[in-house]
Amino acid sequence: MGPEKVNVPDDWIKTDISIDIPTKSKEEGPKSYTIPGFHYCPLVQVIRAAFADIQASTFHLLPFKWLWKDPLDNTQERLLDELYTSDAWLEAQEKLPRVPGCSLERVIAGLMFFSDATHLANFGTTKAWPLYLYFRNLTKYTQSLPQSGACHLVRFLPSLPDSIKDMLSSLSRISKTGMMSLHTHCRRELFQACWGIMLDEDFLDAYRHGIILKCADGVLQRVFPRLFTYSADYPEKYCPLTQLKLLDC
Repeated sequence: MGPEKVNVPDDWIKTDISIDIPTKSKEEGPKSYTIPGFHYCPLVQVIRAAFADIQASTFHLLPFKWLWKDPLDNTQERLLDELYTSDAWLEAQEKLPRVPGCSLERVIAGLMFFSDATHLANFGTTKAWPLYLYFRNLTKYTQSLPQSGACHLVRFLPSLPDSIKDMLSSLSRISKTGMMSLHTHCRRELFQACWGIMLDEDFLDAYRHGIILKCADGVLQRVFPRLFTYSADYPEKYCPLTQLKLLDC
């Protein structure tokens, strides 16, 4: 089943995820297993919408160093209160590639992701695993306001269906411990496969070459998305590391 638009905000896409389950048989090789119901919104589409929103008028597009001067002895101390005043953002700004023939100013869309599996009811096992995106071009004092609208829901990670246990139990020469290890492996593969879909060619092209957007001041800028932070609880926290590291390759 290929990607299809679903009736949710911002033209989300629904698709299926295929993962490979390793086996001990050299003749058969890994078995493919399909998990339905991956809902997501393309990241480039979210970036375009955020920079077109009225809230973008308060975005900090260029990083800077924030200094405090003591009125008594005139000594200066650097203040680190926002991501766009950090060394990481300043260094990322310096490393932005130049596009031949383009004279537009190069700026960064600072991305901060947050995910946490959430139980939807006090009784039962129904849960959701959403992924949220914040733009750190916006000051944290605005982002923390309950009605700021600064949080963008961009994905719902599907869970492994119960039928996968039947699939694993049908494998030859597998113990209960092996089934548990394979189940954990499948969860990791599912997570990585979902990120592989979200970090699509459009996003990778924007990451390498930027996308031209009209900012709130009416000026065209070449915007480069950069991933600065990913906040998650255990056992999620180790899953994104290898996938996001690929962006630096």
